[in-house]
This record gives sequence, C-alpha cells and structure tokens, in this order.
Amino acid sequence: MNNRLHLNNLTLSQMGLLTNLECRPNGRASMKELEQLLPVAPSTLVGLVSRLEQKDFLSSHEDAHDRRVKLVELTEKGRKTCNLAKMCYNGSNIFIVTEGRGFLFAGIGVLANVLGIVAGGFMGLGFGRLISERFQKTLMMACAIAVMFLGLTGTVKEMLVLTGDGTIGLTGTYRMLGSIIGGALIGEAINIEDRMEEFGVWLKQKTGSSGDTRFVDGFVTASLTVCIGAMAVIGSINDRLLADPSVLFAKMVLDAVIVMIMTSALGKGCIFSALSVGIFQGTIFLLAGFLEPVMTPEALSALSAVGDILIFCVGTNLFGLPHVRVANFLPALVIAVVWMR
Repeated sequence: MNNRLHLNNLTLSQMGLLTNLECRPNGRASMKELEQLLPVAPSTLVGLVSRLEQKDFLSSHEDAHDRRVKLVELTEKGRKTCNLAKMCYNGSNIFIVTEGRGFLFAGIGVLANVLGIVAGGFMGLGFGRLISERFQKTLMMACAIAVMFLGLTGTVKEMLVLTGDGTIGLTGTYRMLGSIIGGALIGEAINIEDRMEEFGVWLKQKTGSSGDTRFVDGFVTASLTVCIGAMAVIGSINDRLLADPSVLFAKMVLDAVIVMIMTSALGKGCIFSALSVGIFQGTIFLLAGFLEPVMTPEALSALSAVGDILIFCVGTNLFGLPHVRVANFLPALVIAVVWMR
C-alpha cells in the first residue's frame, strides 16, 4: 500500500479522509460532518481538503440550499483511488472508517500492543519453567534465527529493485550507510545502550528480580526487537489520526509471539519490554499530528530498511556473536527519515 500512496502522492491522513468520504451517500459530506468523522482539528481538516482539491481527488462547493454549508465530494480520480486501496488490502481494511467502530477508540491500538506483550510474556514465563536448560538454549537459537530472518528479509524487500533492463539492483545504499554510520556516532556519544541497561537494572531492583542474571539482557533485547520498525510508527500515527488500530493489532499478535518465545529463553525481563513499547509508541501517538506529514511513503521505506538492519543485529546478539550495541544505532532511524525530506 505504501507504493500506492507514493504513486498518488497521498499521506495517511489524506487517504483516511478519502475512504471516510467514500462511505457517505454519493461520496459527499459537509465539512461539519467530516469534522465529526475524523479525529483531527478543524484547521487540519481544511488543509487536508485543500491539498486533495489541488490534486483533483475531491471537489468542494457551497450547498445550493444553504450557502453557509460547504460540501465536499469525491471526484472520479478520488473514487478510483479508494477502489484501488480496497483491492490492495483485499479486505484487511487498514484505513477503517470511524463510523460504527463501536468499542474502538483512539489509543486502543497502543494499549492492546502493550497488553499483548504482557500476555505473551507471562505465557512464555510459564512455558520456560516447564522445559530444561537444553531446550531453553535451543529456543534461544530459534529466536536468533527468526529475528535475523525477519531483519534480513525486511531489508532486502526495501532495498532490492528490478531495473529497467530486467536486472536486480540495490537502492538507497548511500542512505543506508550514512544513516548507520551517523546514527552510530550520535548514539555512542549519548550512550543510549548504557542508559537502557541502567533502566533495566532499576527495573530489576524494583521488581525484586536481583537473582535473575538475564533480566537486563532480556529487557534490552526484547525492547529493541518490538520497538524498532515501521509498524510501530505508522501504527501509532494511524491510531491517533484515523482512530484506526488495525496495524497495531497485527503488531500485537507478532510481538506477543516473539516475546513469548524470548521470555521462555531469557526470563521475565522480556515482559517489561511492554514499558518500552508503551513509552515509544505512546510518544509517537501524542506527536502524530506533527509526524504524519514527515512520514511519507519514501520516509517509511527508509525507516524500514534501516530498522530491519538493526533487527538483524539483535538476532546476531542472540546468537552469541560479537556483541553489537544496537541501542546506540537507534539515531540511524531518525537520520534515515530526515534523509528523505
């Protein structure tokens, strides 16, 4: 879907406005009705409508019966774009409409993600107590392989392209190198990894887990695995601006499984990665109005490519290879996004 948004030069909020408008009779609604449908400020809505008019996705005019009312309706181009979005998601409905959402509310995606990690962690904790140390080591290797595979395939998906002559090439190589090297220098200067470990030690003491030698390692490793990635960013923005938790619901399932396996091998420190997710995604949720225009499809692709490289490094750490201080590379994610501005 990011490619489709890129081709039509649409942001997530613009697509959300189009899909909500499509559900209105004749694809038409007043500005007042749109204010009630979309959880955005009136000034933001005016800007969205203006930009979509310029791109010929919708048109606006005065109501013939009441000139004080401004009506907005989809153009033919806007209708085709909405139909294309439905085909791309094949019923998954990432851009769900806000009408009739029942128990759903803005923020439920972040909350569900946190609770899913906690639930997965407790299941893994119970499972880990039932198996021997030999099986725990095997599970650790399984975690390492799975995490490395996720990171590698994610990076390859974003960076491999089919050129005009039918050959396969790489894109964004300089961006990737610049982001990783620059991020490493910045992260090492402010020493993010040590600060995460200090927080882990504090949690270890406060939770009475002083005898758990793997607590800090489990906390840091699980936190990095479930926080890094485009799903956390795009899901939190959708949850805030569109009241759409579907991306974070999908992430909740993935994170619950990952943390369950990690907890069975690394112990209960992994469960507290839910705090990291809550803080990280909660911050993005609160800043969504500022971040959404920045998170273009190109920026999300860059973030995914660099983020997946860091996830791969998390997997190498689980394998026991020379330790990579992955947290100190986190500024690379910011550089990758800024690079695309």
